[in-house]
Amino acid sequence: MANATIVTTRDGDTVQQFQGLDGPLYRACNGNRCSTCPDLVTALERLKVWREKL
Repeated sequence: MANATIVTTRDGDTVQQFQGLDGPLYRACNGNRCSTCPDLVTALERLKVWREKL
């Protein structure tokens, strides 16, 4: 499974894309919290929700 960081925010949050046999998966990370998401839009929304709760 190959991966690449495709988004890094000003706050240091990241979204990484993992290319698997069934297609891409995205992992949104904020500090020590990470969430696997089915698409980039969902991953970016997850980061937004985490930022709003701080």
